Amino acid sequence: MAHIRHMALAFGHAAELVPSSAIGVGRDGLLLRDAVLLHRPTLEAGLDRWLEQHKVRRLLEGDALTVHADGSAELVSGDDRVEIGQAVLADDAAILAHTPPGLWPALLTRRVHSTIATEPTRPMAAALMHRLDTGLTLMQQAERGIAAIGPGAIDPFAAALGVLLGREREFRQAGQSSYEAVVTVDAAPAVGRLSGSGPDVLAGLGPTGAFLAPAIARWICGVAGPAENAWLGARLVDRSVAASPVAEFGGVA
Repeated sequence: MAHIRHMALAFGHAAELVPSSAIGVGRDGLLLRDAVLLHRPTLEAGLDRWLEQHKVRRLLEGDALTVHADGSAELVSGDDRVEIGQAVLADDAAILAHTPPGLWPALLTRRVHSTIATEPTRPMAAALMHRLDTGLTLMQQAERGIAAIGPGAIDPFAAALGVLLGREREFRQAGQSSYEAVVTVDAAPAVGRLSGSGPDVLAGLGPTGAFLAPAIARWICGVAGPAENAWLGARLVDRSVAASPVAEFGGVA
């Protein structure tokens, strides 16, 4: 936490220590007041319009997509058949559904994640809270309910949520779900072609993905700058799992 605060201050970002009264005794926290948060409903609507303007074809229900081991793919939509030169599997659902047999990398693993929504409760210390060691993320909604997202099945996840929110905070669940996600064993992002010649994958980016998208797009197209090439090149999906030089908090035990 001290290193994160030091780096944030060095780049001119306000990084304040959070009092224990706001997050619980025995915990350390930083409040980043000038951090950029993307409002997902607004962003998604804007992206939909942008994709339509650029005539990007969307995969529809009933369409059949087959991704081949050489990275190419074929889309069958009604009477249309589209040949795709290079596939990019850019989210967990795509990776789980379309990774060709025999190409699943040792770096990636499946892990159960859960989401819990609460009824309105009192304000949190910040609109978004993230716990580094567990990957649990809390977001306070406009109506003051909390959306909690993170690793684990529902029962242990709900218990961890109760501990993080504190005994003094009363909350009631409004909804819950569990699903399979893709994570990297060293908790660092993974990019690049499976086995060096298969489809591209983008995994483990978490909430940074939207901010890294321009750099990743340049890198995939071969026009990235030296710093982008170095950073993404160190995070290839076929990197060694042992003694990872880019390992981050939250690696799979």
